[in-house]
Amino acid sequence: MVVFKPTEEEKVLKCECSCGCGEEIKIKSFNFGDTKQYYLSLCAEQYYAKQNGIFKTIWHRIKTAFMILRGKEYRLTEVVFKKEEFEELKEIIKEM
Repeated sequence: MVVFKPTEEEKVLKCECSCGCGEEIKIKSFNFGDTKQYYLSLCAEQYYAKQNGIFKTIWHRIKTAFMILRGKEYRLTEVVFKKEEFEELKEIIKEM
């Protein structure tokens, strides 16, 4: 977990997944005078996620087409935290 302040008005928290898959959450807070804004970004490493064989690719495309036809296409991205990291994340978010 990395916390850094590129400028005085900006604070960035970057949390990487514990399993090593490359997915991460970024939380940015900006101060514009008396206004405070927060941005939450989910970043996924797509290179390794797209390295499938031909049969897996065909099956995924058929499944995706079926989900689109039924109007149920979705995307799930998860980031896994250890208990200590999650407790630290809660404390840092409280400070933001």
